[in-house]
Amino acid sequence: MSARILFTLLIIACQARGQQNAFPLFDARHWGVVLEHPAMKNVIAKKDVTFWKDEKSTLAMDVYMPPGLKAGEKRPAIIFLNGIGDGPAGQPSVRNWMIYSTWPQLVAAYGFIGISPGADGSRIQESFKFLFNYLKESGATFHIDSEQLGVYAASANTTEAGTYLMRDDAFKGIKAAVLYYGSAPPSPFRKDLPVLFFIAEGDVRRNGYSGVWTDVLKNNAPWTIKMGTGLPHGFDAFSDTPEGRRAVRETISFWKDQLEPIPTPSWPHELPREAVAASYMHDDNKATDLAKQWLTSHPDDKDALGMFAYAAKNARRYAEAEGAYRKLIGTETDDPFQQMEFAQVLYGVNKPEEADRYAAMAQQSGRIPRFQYVVTASILYYQKDYARCAAYYEKALALQSSSVDYYNLGCTYALGNEKDKAFACLTKAVELGAASKQQYMGDSDLASLHADARWKELMEKLK
Repeated sequence: MSARILFTLLIIACQARGQQNAFPLFDARHWGVVLEHPAMKNVIAKKDVTFWKDEKSTLAMDVYMPPGLKAGEKRPAIIFLNGIGDGPAGQPSVRNWMIYSTWPQLVAAYGFIGISPGADGSRIQESFKFLFNYLKESGATFHIDSEQLGVYAASANTTEAGTYLMRDDAFKGIKAAVLYYGSAPPSPFRKDLPVLFFIAEGDVRRNGYSGVWTDVLKNNAPWTIKMGTGLPHGFDAFSDTPEGRRAVRETISFWKDQLEPIPTPSWPHELPREAVAASYMHDDNKATDLAKQWLTSHPDDKDALGMFAYAAKNARRYAEAEGAYRKLIGTETDDPFQQMEFAQVLYGVNKPEEADRYAAMAQQSGRIPRFQYVVTASILYYQKDYARCAAYYEKALALQSSSVDYYNLGCTYALGNEKDKAFACLTKAVELGAASKQQYMGDSDLASLHADARWKELMEKLK
């Protein structure tokens, strides 16, 4: 096929999409989004809508709407953020690049409002502010639901866009963000903004992404990180392949999941389900309160009483837990796990002799796991019963060696003024990897050891 025929076919294809392509074939700006939808040809485009004007600049946007919208109807909108700014007058604006005119056309074919805005390169953050203020005040004119917005930023646009999105004063109507093949935004990440972070394999060599997941976990941020295996930078425009189209389709699905209403289930809200969720979220106070609420109308529900007892123990509401366990098990029980849990509660309410009796019964079974001894030791630590606390750490270590347990046991012995045992445990902790000098120096539990000559020797082993 000759180059002339190929060029003619490309022009025909662009016209079929309703787009004018002013960029040459080997210009990255020539290429539009690689996924097509039959309804794209019916999308209504409103071009050059001014959303801000002052003595410095006039900023405009292109709005793409699905056909058949009714008067007063509002739809979620997807904004394709311009984080680099537009060039001088007479130069094509970013919204005229094919990727920034076909992407909003595509999302409009899927039922969203697509928005491709301009930006002043000398004041990008202000440009974002101007845009979202306009959408809040006048978005309904274009059927835009300004409380249900998704955003897209790609490549160099992610730097300014990511900075804006992680700000506390970012527009609250933004409910979902997509960041493509660019830099991760500055940490801390927001906990209230779902983000799809799509990494292209072609960028991995140039950019360091190893710390992104660490920041996600540190902030409990609702991120989805997608590795675009085999995809280049700019894959949504350049990868005319099933893999490229699948990536675009997954992105649209992400916006749909985050912005479209979730159907209401047929069943009513159920308090036990909420209590179980709270328990598995380790929100023990909430689980205790919900189980307690259920028991007011279901006093004979032993399962609810069991959850209440266990959650109250974990929440250190030992007095409440004691009463529940006494109702649950009476004066005796053959269940070693309940015996151990009840012993922990009794230690918590400062009834150590009775607690010892139940703990001894539990241990006779030989089934008590290591973590239960650690939990018991922790309770006794807060009760300042250092002798019993140390004994339970010793039981845990007899089942499995642990640098953390040796460290905590060393602290316990130090608090109990048993220095020889303390140094022996701390030395073992260092050997097993607990070697942070800052931690040892800053722990007030170890203050009694500082004047001992062995302390200096221990510090020399630390990093």
